[in-house]
Amino acid sequence: LRSDDEQSISSSVSNLNRKRINRRCKFIPDCKRDDCAFTHPSRKCKDFPNCKFGGACLFLHDQCPNDGKCNDEKCTNEHQIARNIFKEWCVRGSYCKSENCPHLHPF
Repeated sequence: LRSDDEQSISSSVSNLNRKRINRRCKFIPDCKRDDCAFTHPSRKCKDFPNCKFGGACLFLHDQCPNDGKCNDEKCTNEHQIARNIFKEWCVRGSYCKSENCPHLHPF
């Protein structure tokens, strides 16, 4: 075998021997690592929207229409933008006019 072929075979064998971690990659959809050990879902969840695993499911769920602003800790949709369930109150309270303020506001 040529050196290139040996390296290719060696790389394939090491990929087979690599341990897989049964958790979603936190860099999805931006992960570009060929050697990433985390799960990258590619198939839709057959139990959605009644999936008991929510954001920890190893399959795809529908995209949340409130992505990035979703405060529903039981939301089973996909969230591409990390959501912060444990927010703090905005110091400007009801006077805050920012549409993108990441803090909680009184109704």
